[in-house]
Amino acid sequence: MKHIMVDITSRCNFRCKHCYKHLNQASEDISPEALIYFLRTNDGFLQTKMITLTGGETLLYPCLEELLDELGKYKVRLNTNGYYLDKYVPLLTKYPNVDIAVSLDGYDEKSYETIRNSDSFNLITSNILKANQAGLKVHIHAVATTATIGQWKRFIDCGEKLGVSIMIRPMIYTGEERQKALALGYSQMKAWMDEVRKDGLECYTGGHDVLIEQSCSLVRGHLPGTLVIDQKGNMYPCPFLRYDRFFLGRIESFEEANFLHACTQVTNMLRDALSQVTCVECGYRNRFGDGTCLQSCCFSRKYCLRELVETGIITCQHLEEN
Repeated sequence: MKHIMVDITSRCNFRCKHCYKHLNQASEDISPEALIYFLRTNDGFLQTKMITLTGGETLLYPCLEELLDELGKYKVRLNTNGYYLDKYVPLLTKYPNVDIAVSLDGYDEKSYETIRNSDSFNLITSNILKANQAGLKVHIHAVATTATIGQWKRFIDCGEKLGVSIMIRPMIYTGEERQKALALGYSQMKAWMDEVRKDGLECYTGGHDVLIEQSCSLVRGHLPGTLVIDQKGNMYPCPFLRYDRFFLGRIESFEEANFLHACTQVTNMLRDALSQVTCVECGYRNRFGDGTCLQSCCFSRKYCLRELVETGIITCQHLEEN
């Protein structure tokens, strides 16, 4: 597992329309002592090279400095909405191993407020500029939605004005009602990718076709490509599979044998679910290959996907766009 993603806190100052995390819960922070102990004692097994710290809003995590002090051997990506970034520039300059990814899901005040429910666009772009001028390694992570896809190249213009790189990714659609109006359908995704390839702009979408995504290590019977740890210390095999049935254990009681057994069970559950008659007859995944990340289904607005990952049983098939 070369990559570990840690939800260090559920605290957040925003309530974004597209966010797939359930942040209506009481604020909770991961124990820095428990996380550091887990990483140190299992270093030989994990073989981790990169750690992503996410949330919630990471700059609201009260033990951020304590944690970063202990992560010097890793490449660290710190995800933030950027609202408090200017206040943390002096601290973050202490850590040359830290990259800062600012989520900026609009290219101007209006588009930003539509997604973020906040009028903070100018404040955050100013903070990005300050961080960049201070020598921090900062880039923008933008989420493409129906509200922005028509003028997606304006994200590139925004990054160029601020002097930072930008990555544009489609919204992760998990079937929740509040996301539906913002979710890109397959035809929109395909038209976008056709334009990206035509103009040679793949560098702004991760260097590959986002419709295909990367091959799922779990479906192929391997260990998780990304190990996810939430703010409670619970482990999951993927950012997309944060459900009880995919629970891999807790970091405080980690045992290698139990972890490997849980990973095998997850692989078997996924294979069983994807081999059901309703899923096979749907045929959508045949466009991309059996090993493709489950997120490929999101791009078709398949409402059966959430049912699939939550319960493993598909009682109906809904394909809004072919």
